[in-house]
Amino acid sequence: VFLLTVTATTEIYTRGIVGSVRCVQETGCMVISDQDTEHSAASLDVRIGSFYDPKEYPGLAHFCEHMLFLGTKKYPVENEYSNFIKTHGGSKNAYTSSKDTNFYFSVSNSAFCDALDRFSQFFKEPLFNPSSTDREIDAVNSEFKKNLPNDMRRGNQILVSQANPLSCLNRFVSGNSETLRKEGIRDRLLDFHRQYYSSNLMTLVLMGKHPIETMEKWAKEFFEPIENKNVKELDFSIPVAFDSTKLGKIYKIVPVSSKHILRVCWLFPDTHLKYKTKPSEYLTHLLGHEGPNSLLSYLLEEQLAVSLLSFIDSKNANTDFLTAQIELTEKGLANYERVLEIVSSFAKMLREKDLKQYVFDEIKLTTNLKFEYRSQSSAIDTACSLANTLHDYPKDIVQDVLSGGSTMQDYDPVDIKKLVDLMVPENMLAILRSPTCASEANLEEKLSLIHISEPTRPLYISYAVFCLKKKR
Repeated sequence: VFLLTVTATTEIYTRGIVGSVRCVQETGCMVISDQDTEHSAASLDVRIGSFYDPKEYPGLAHFCEHMLFLGTKKYPVENEYSNFIKTHGGSKNAYTSSKDTNFYFSVSNSAFCDALDRFSQFFKEPLFNPSSTDREIDAVNSEFKKNLPNDMRRGNQILVSQANPLSCLNRFVSGNSETLRKEGIRDRLLDFHRQYYSSNLMTLVLMGKHPIETMEKWAKEFFEPIENKNVKELDFSIPVAFDSTKLGKIYKIVPVSSKHILRVCWLFPDTHLKYKTKPSEYLTHLLGHEGPNSLLSYLLEEQLAVSLLSFIDSKNANTDFLTAQIELTEKGLANYERVLEIVSSFAKMLREKDLKQYVFDEIKLTTNLKFEYRSQSSAIDTACSLANTLHDYPKDIVQDVLSGGSTMQDYDPVDIKKLVDLMVPENMLAILRSPTCASEANLEEKLSLIHISEPTRPLYISYAVFCLKKKR
């Protein structure tokens, strides 16, 4: 059951909210009362995602997310929940990631209690109607096809297909008709929900203009009955996804678009739990800086690039990639090896230079100011974000739950130095996306590791793999 012992009410003036919040100290729920919100909203996050898919049923977690909307024992009519939300001026959705499935909705304040009743039934007594199964498989397949032309996804698929075959990263996560339209799929769906949908892996956020005590009562009434099966999270960091045999390579991929994109990636450990220090922010800031003497300014001066973005590409499973994504000019494409040398030289300079606290202080100041003066978030966006955050942040420190992911607190040069030292060629891989790679592409990867449901016209990603030259 959800443990709804709460801390003292805390006044909050962040995330665009002016109101009161109560938060559980263990598993469970955050309740936010905001008198200015136009809609009430709720989000329930289950710490179960596509990493938990059975090998023979890729996409099952995503399919389960779809099917939960289509009728429960108390409200058996298939579109009862969706129609209720729509009728009362709201919206609803859900998403499945590698480690989470998040369900969320907004609705008029007056209909919040009845909406919560309908919503909570997903996690207690869903029907998984056989009559809905085929149609919803088609919906999953349509979503899959919609994403086929996305070059970012195509590049990611090549990357994960190169990961250790025993790693949870080397898999097809979204599902389609070929992975799901199988004998016994409904039984596997029931088993999956029965095995993993446990209250000890769930977090819940309610936000509305109702009094804290009223929403707390609703949380207990509707969500306490969810069974606690004491499911333990799996450790996805073992086996390692990318070892030395997978790094030091460049992947040349034929994209859908006509742009020439070079991504340079250094393998990092997952640092998202170090939310107070955020050591990777120091490096993404310097790598993506656009001022004088920056990496981008040099590439622009040499007419090798149009733009540069720097970010952390998190794969979970203790695998992050510090990424510099560079849009190349025609000259830059012809001299992409020179671009790689420049990026590697910049990384070497970062390794050799002393860390500067004033750089961190500048990042901290701008980051915290952006948070304090950000536009007001909608209730549904706030609830969705916080429900996910609750899994990883100390629930007895309400301010950290509310702002920890978006603010910076402490300077930790030791952690930053550990990451800087990983920015070496041996720990790097590169991805070049350009139509010109077609002349070199000597391999084909069936998109998402399986056949598309169009046997007369299967879609492939063409690519080639080369070792990077040993230049520092």
